[in-house]
Amino acid sequence: MIMKGRLMRNKVLGLLLLTLFILSVVLGCSNKHNEVNTDKLEKRTSVETSQPKEKQNISEGTLTYTNLNSKSSIDEVKSSLKTSEIRSEYADRVLEWVADYNNCMRNCDEFSLTGDFITVSAKAIDYGDYSKMSREWFRKNNRNYHDVLCRIVAFELNQDNITTKKIVKKDDFDCWDENKSWLYTDGDILFGREATEEDNGCVPFPLISLKDEVIAKYFTVFNPIFADKKCNEDEILQAINKKWTEYGIEFKENPYSLITFWTQADNEISVSHAGTLIETEHGYLFFEKTNPEEPYAATKFT
Repeated sequence: MIMKGRLMRNKVLGLLLLTLFILSVVLGCSNKHNEVNTDKLEKRTSVETSQPKEKQNISEGTLTYTNLNSKSSIDEVKSSLKTSEIRSEYADRVLEWVADYNNCMRNCDEFSLTGDFITVSAKAIDYGDYSKMSREWFRKNNRNYHDVLCRIVAFELNQDNITTKKIVKKDDFDCWDENKSWLYTDGDILFGREATEEDNGCVPFPLISLKDEVIAKYFTVFNPIFADKKCNEDEILQAINKKWTEYGIEFKENPYSLITFWTQADNEISVSHAGTLIETEHGYLFFEKTNPEEPYAATKFT
């Protein structure tokens, strides 16, 4: 299920969100409970064509996207982020994360980072074997921390859009139990993890610095919702709205929105993927981190 931080205004946006849902099914951020099976993903087509900005359209079976691996694509995405009224310091910080990731993973054998926006004949982009990407990130680049994942990137950009009247206590952050916590990797990124006999541990992601109250707000928004039965779509929607009401979670009306994709696993209803939808002069731009060790992507919709 897709949730938008404010009411959808027209059917075009509804169709766009449906398209994003299809993409999220195969590109959702992985965690301890939700690993993406890349073997089942459609292989990336070799047919790639550049298009003038005014003629970039999304038709059935094609995507126009970038991994921000060129100055022009970075400048274009930066302009869209800041024009949408996202605070400059948030946009600059996320683009610093993008540059750090691309510098680290540019030579990864599993994928080729796209520079300028290109249109490909595919419904989704397969970035390859996730385990090999992880080895590239941790071993080859000698990093003892995870890269940020989709929820953290989306929250960084949207934090001014979200207000809460009640927050979750730190002991209740759903990130402490390796075997049960949906947000366990989020905790690794934000807090690090002490080494044990079975695990080398990790340090927090070094390019992030969130105040305690902001982190509490993060877990208030993304902590899973308990469900005592298998829920249908209407029941999931009711559970989400109930949580938002209980914690006073509200979203401002702005040209950019937090988009969350919800799923139920066992007795938890959780955010499996998140991104930022930005209104632009020619349509919409969806900005996301596709997976913790997979590339960033900005996708155009008209």
